[in-house]
Amino acid sequence: MNAPCSLCRTNFDLQESHIVPDFIGKWLRRTSATGYLRIGKAPNRRVQDIHKREMLCRTCEQVLSPIENKFAQNIFYPYMERKTQAFPYEEWLRKFCISLQWKMAMHNKLEDNEYKGLTSELSQKVDACLNIWAKYLLGQSDYPGPSDHHLFFCDATENVGELFYHKNLNWYLMRAIDMDLVSNAKSVTAYVKIPGMIFWSPIHPPTEKGVWKGTWVYEKGTLRPPQIIKSYAFPDFLQDRVKVTMAQFESMSAKQQARTSLLMQKDPIRVMNSESYKIFLADKALRKNK
Repeated sequence: MNAPCSLCRTNFDLQESHIVPDFIGKWLRRTSATGYLRIGKAPNRRVQDIHKREMLCRTCEQVLSPIENKFAQNIFYPYMERKTQAFPYEEWLRKFCISLQWKMAMHNKLEDNEYKGLTSELSQKVDACLNIWAKYLLGQSDYPGPSDHHLFFCDATENVGELFYHKNLNWYLMRAIDMDLVSNAKSVTAYVKIPGMIFWSPIHPPTEKGVWKGTWVYEKGTLRPPQIIKSYAFPDFLQDRVKVTMAQFESMSAKQQARTSLLMQKDPIRVMNSESYKIFLADKALRKNK
């Protein structure tokens, strides 16, 4: 691809970069009932990797890789494996949040050659924010920008209020990957959801006072549940994201559903021990308790 790296804007040796880190796809595959993945936008195609695109040069990949590894070892794996509920962190966590949101927003722009659905004014706000984030990630500036960054831990549940209910809520929270620039006429926020975690970074305006408790990512600190989101709008937003994401999976053809069922029958022990099956049971209980 004859285009410069989207981060440093100088090197041309573009690599196939994961939009969300590779370790997440590997974890999903390792903990699945079948050993394979199905991506929401193409549920009839069985894959072994999550989405990639030519976006970063080799040097910039190496800049972000240690940050991603730090997050994986100190927060993602310990939380998903239930080893601890307290997560001390330093500057690497803010850098991880920013790298995750930067890649999501840049992918959004490259996909359509614009920020789809954003006004010209909000698009300019996003461009300005991404430029600040890029300089920070590259070590060209110590300034991370004015945006707040939040990390909210999710967990499977068998009981939930009507505002949050969806028959596959647990699957979305604990097994799905979702991301977008969330916007209305006056605001835009970077949103990424990986298994067990929600990342939320307001871009314009860059802060939301009185909404988030226990979720803030600073230069250093400790994150731990329980956390609180005091927002009347967030339940509706989450409902919409769950509906859209799960509708994609539910469009899987009868042929592919039969193929998946046959694969599971061949290794019932793997199925019973998988995180996929545990989340399936949690959603089954959630529907029963509605």
